[in-house]
Amino acid sequence: MQELKDRVRSLPHEPGVYLFKDARARIIYIGKAKDLRSRVSSYMRDPAPGPGAEKLGMLRADMRGLDFIVTRNEVEALILEATLIKKHKPRYNVMLKDDKSYPYIKLTNEDYPRLDLTRRVLDDGARYFGPYSSAYGVRGALTFLRKTFPLRRCNSMKKQPCMYHHMGQCMGPCGGDVDKEQYAANVRAVAQFLSGKHRELMQELRESMTRAAADTRFEQAAIMRDRLLAMEKLFDQKQEAVWGHAVDLDVIGIASEPGIACAEVLFVRNGALTGHDPFLLRPGAAAGEEEILARFVEQYYAHREDVPTEVLLTRAPDDPALLAAFLTERRGRPVSVKQPLRGRKRKLADMADANAGEHLRDHVRRDMANRDQARALAEALEAKLAATFPLRRIAGFDISTIQGTNTVGSAVAFINGMPDKDGYRKFVIRGHGQDDFSSMREMAARFLKNVRAGKWPRPDLIIVDGGKGQLSAVQQGIVDAEYFDEPLYVIGFAKQAAVSHVMGREEPLYYEPDEHALHMVRRVIAEAHRFAVSFHRRKRTEAMLGE
Repeated sequence: MQELKDRVRSLPHEPGVYLFKDARARIIYIGKAKDLRSRVSSYMRDPAPGPGAEKLGMLRADMRGLDFIVTRNEVEALILEATLIKKHKPRYNVMLKDDKSYPYIKLTNEDYPRLDLTRRVLDDGARYFGPYSSAYGVRGALTFLRKTFPLRRCNSMKKQPCMYHHMGQCMGPCGGDVDKEQYAANVRAVAQFLSGKHRELMQELRESMTRAAADTRFEQAAIMRDRLLAMEKLFDQKQEAVWGHAVDLDVIGIASEPGIACAEVLFVRNGALTGHDPFLLRPGAAAGEEEILARFVEQYYAHREDVPTEVLLTRAPDDPALLAAFLTERRGRPVSVKQPLRGRKRKLADMADANAGEHLRDHVRRDMANRDQARALAEALEAKLAATFPLRRIAGFDISTIQGTNTVGSAVAFINGMPDKDGYRKFVIRGHGQDDFSSMREMAARFLKNVRAGKWPRPDLIIVDGGKGQLSAVQQGIVDAEYFDEPLYVIGFAKQAAVSHVMGREEPLYYEPDEHALHMVRRVIAEAHRFAVSFHRRKRTEAMLGE
């Protein structure tokens, strides 16, 4: 801490971003500051009692290093902070839960743009709409758009139209006879739809239909009619008018419980409530719901295409002017950030809070049910093994290779029957990787050496994908790692026979088809296999590109 205090005294009185690191130089917290020295100095003092004090105390206990980046102004610092948080995912920051999995709809930057579902936002000139909370909903929107406003479907332009053109789901630009203006009109319509400008789009479709009919272009008028009917069917019954005049705004509510929070976004476009999206959050070291909500706004709008003229928050942020400046820069036009206190906007804010609370309670209920079920499976396996100590932490081992090339290993972790993603480990096999046995032996030895050194948590049980041969390889790895002091169960699971061979026992374990213990073993093995195969696929691709 004294070294950190000395480092803080050298920080400039400038706006910027600061990054705290732990003993292994991993980034554990990222923050922004109007004055770097003043803001970071506050972390050197013991936290005052109150919300978030415990988390801040834990952060201070883990802090070992400090880095910083000076920016030109506070808005630039906020944008950089959001970018770095998304990249590094520090454990003490407020984070969108499972942020990497949130989907976007991508409208590509090509002569004939196409729509795609993606989970990565790149600086490639494309337009990204999202993030969305449900991939299922995104796929439904893509299906509707591709049928209603047919754009190119193929990743690369072919020499002749494909089946999508003949099915009426693509205009067929591959054939070379597509009207570019008509295609561009479809692209604009898609962008309007995804930006929430449904009423403007429907009005344009009506006008286009009327003009086409007046010019006796009846086929074109029929296309416009069908699109308009599809839009009316989709939206007219779902939109609730909340204003008598056109107004665009987002209303964001919040609900939280220890260790988890939920932000609910209500979308009002042209005076109508057009939809909502809930997002689960990891609160990190946030002091309260005001800070959680402000951090969510930063991350949510960091890449969002559709930023309205007004954002209503149900909790007052510390610096609404800074958030407004950030959103104004994202939109390119003025955006206001307010906390409504009365009237229709307050009712919408209450609705957002109520929806956030309901979604959070539903998630907690389902999560508790899943945890209870997982704990029951783990306890069943513990009883099946007649273990003399609780099997709280289970590790699963697997090897993935193709004819001895790019051989990799995976170790997954489960706590009380639930996956612990922080405990997942990947291994590039350093030996020749001629067979699964030698690869498994190497991986087991390396894994247990790290456990013995105190770098990784100690497993109570290791489940290996394979029979007696793989079990023997892990036993040899235990000898190589000199891992003799800690109690440990190891079983090799032969999938075909559904039999487990247990280290140190002559008799294998046989399972009934619907036995809970069998479900637990299969769950661990399936996850280890999935993790190994995905890593092997990546390494194989890297090797091919390298050649």
